[in-house]
Amino acid sequence: MNNQNLLIALASCLLAPLAVLAEPSSKKCNSPTTVIESVRLFDGLEIRPVATVVIQCSLIEKVLDGPSEFQAAEDAIVVDGRGKTLVPGLIDAHVHAWRRGQLERALHFGVTMKLDMGSSRGLALEMRAEEARGENIIDTRRIVQIWKSGEPFESAQQ
Repeated sequence: MNNQNLLIALASCLLAPLAVLAEPSSKKCNSPTTVIESVRLFDGLEIRPVATVVIQCSLIEKVLDGPSEFQAAEDAIVVDGRGKTLVPGLIDAHVHAWRRGQLERALHFGVTMKLDMGSSRGLALEMRAEEARGENIIDTRRIVQIWKSGEPFESAQQ
């Protein structure tokens, strides 16, 4: 393999994951803005005693410290956060997700990411197809499975 082909292959390997992570630009957001007011917020580094969190299209748009003067749109969902604490989604780094209910139930406990260590590839593909059709609330674009025919990995080369 000459140097040019090697460079093209290397660039392709490095850039390919970006295509998976990219959001389609044609995708429109039909959900109303959600505003969580006067909530105690742990942002992963520090506790903010009073904050307002503005969420648009399932993404946090802004976080405002203190009692907010933020004017929500008329169709916005406004949540009174007084007496409540908001934390980042929890990560379960070792699961075997054989059934959809396991994934859906995890959301009720604040687990927003699961790393599947080997289960049903068919379930993952089925859920991705449902999400693409707008039938599924679970974001399946980043479902990751790490396993090798039921045998443990013993080296980085495997």
